Amino acid sequence: MTITGEKWKPEDLKNRIIVPKKKRISKGEVFTGFIWTGIWATIYFNAIHIIGVYEKLDNDKGLQLVAPIFQQDVLLTYWPVIITLILLEVAFNIYKWVCGQWTMKLAIMNSIFHLLYTTLFIIIISNSELIHPSFITYMSTLMDVSTATINSGITWVIVITVATVIITTIVSIYEGFKKAKITS
Repeated sequence: MTITGEKWKPEDLKNRIIVPKKKRISKGEVFTGFIWTGIWATIYFNAIHIIGVYEKLDNDKGLQLVAPIFQQDVLLTYWPVIITLILLEVAFNIYKWVCGQWTMKLAIMNSIFHLLYTTLFIIIISNSELIHPSFITYMSTLMDVSTATINSGITWVIVITVATVIITTIVSIYEGFKKAKITS
């Protein structure tokens, strides 16, 4: 059967459009996009229970979270934007699946999505209230240094993380346009 519902004939092969391999969007790429969205959304909304310093305590219950890194209430102040971004990411992955190949329209959408994500990431990570005070105190005690030293170290981690996200975004945008321009 053809798309139009007619019986398939060998002559139909001449009407088939062959998409270059490097321009194709694999189902694996789309599936990975959905999985990644689920993982980061789960971590974001449960950060206080997942991301932090774990220690093995004396009671043999395995590892226990002793100092969360992020303040969940600060993260949750962004929830409407995060939910919107999650929905956009799901819609974008569905659109990629339907298109099956990189086009200029898809590359532009990819650019917009990555710029939104990067901007929101920078806004959230730059929030001075994001890091949980108990994490700073715990690390200060553990390393026997002042909280100012820990805060300075956290600032460097944030700067490096932001730079990495920006570079990754630029590469992803470039790759999208590069794939969209492939003709054969």
